[in-house]
Amino acid sequence: MPYLLQTPRLTLRPINENDYPLLRSMHLNEKMNSLAGPALLRTEEQSQTGFKYCLQIEKDDPRLGSWITEIKPSQLPIGSVILRKPATKDPMEGLEIGYSFYPEYWGMGLAQESVRAMVEYALREFGPMRIIALVSPVNTASRNVLIKTGFISVGVTDYVNPSTGNVSSTELLELHPSSP
Repeated sequence: MPYLLQTPRLTLRPINENDYPLLRSMHLNEKMNSLAGPALLRTEEQSQTGFKYCLQIEKDDPRLGSWITEIKPSQLPIGSVILRKPATKDPMEGLEIGYSFYPEYWGMGLAQESVRAMVEYALREFGPMRIIALVSPVNTASRNVLIKTGFISVGVTDYVNPSTGNVSSTELLELHPSSP
């Protein structure tokens, strides 16, 4: 089972069976969808498929999975983070980090804080390895978060949405070897 992770302002706790309503509300959030593009927008059935996929990641490898991001000390859920095998059309070595936050928590450095925690966790659990992130071309804010966290753009690839099977072109970023 993935570990509970702590940052100065956040708790990242492993996802559980009771978290479906929270993740579904993210899938329905219009502002989040405007930047995530087809990656986040899902039907009810696709959301359920995606939720089962998130739970299955952990079953396949207990060090991987999804975490709910909660703000301290209230434990108010504000987003989610995922660490998984890359969801790309062509297989890739390494692991992928992804995240999403409710819009009211954008611009506070919380995404960067959660990405740093996930990178540290991945390196601790798996040792030195390739860590990537996939970003919608219109999501410059997420791209900037990743750049500030030590990622560099290395090209474009095809993202395959595990919930829908839809393929979309996305920017591929990779953690720079001297980071974090």
